[in-house]
Amino acid sequence: LHPREDGAFIVSFALTWKTKQAFGFALDDTNREQALKLLHDKLLENIKIKKIIQHAKFELRWSMNIGRTILNIADTMLMHWHVDERNRTHGLDKLALDYTDMGFYSSDLEQYKATHREADPDKDYLDPKTGEKIPGSYANIPMEILLPYNCMDTDAAFRIYHKLLPLLNEKQLWIHDN
Repeated sequence: LHPREDGAFIVSFALTWKTKQAFGFALDDTNREQALKLLHDKLLENIKIKKIIQHAKFELRWSMNIGRTILNIADTMLMHWHVDERNRTHGLDKLALDYTDMGFYSSDLEQYKATHREADPDKDYLDPKTGEKIPGSYANIPMEILLPYNCMDTDAAFRIYHKLLPLLNEKQLWIHDN
């Protein structure tokens, strides 16, 4: 979850183009560089294609960490801030509860992290070989849990965008886009 940490790398991503459909990609050392280059060249840096992202600042950090960027972004977190700036939370889990029928979609992931310290980026675990403290990582989550979660994250952001867009006035849209 921290792109600038030594050894940090992207393990998966997901794309969607319509509600209730998404496609997840697992990345490993054999395909990561080529997949991320293709993703940026064909999609993320294509100004003609709108990218709907929850918390774009986070995703931009990852792209900048590999020397790339993302163009033409709609950030659902910022859109929600315009709609309800007094709300203390603009996180995807909360927005999914409020604006979609996808509430608690991350429960499988959270349950796995709760029972596997090595999978939780907010916790350390002891390396069984060296006894050294190591931060947890999403790289330690099985793809059969991580990819469906990625896809649901993507679907939730897509749905939330379409719920929030009509709630923004012209000035808010201009501020968001500029």
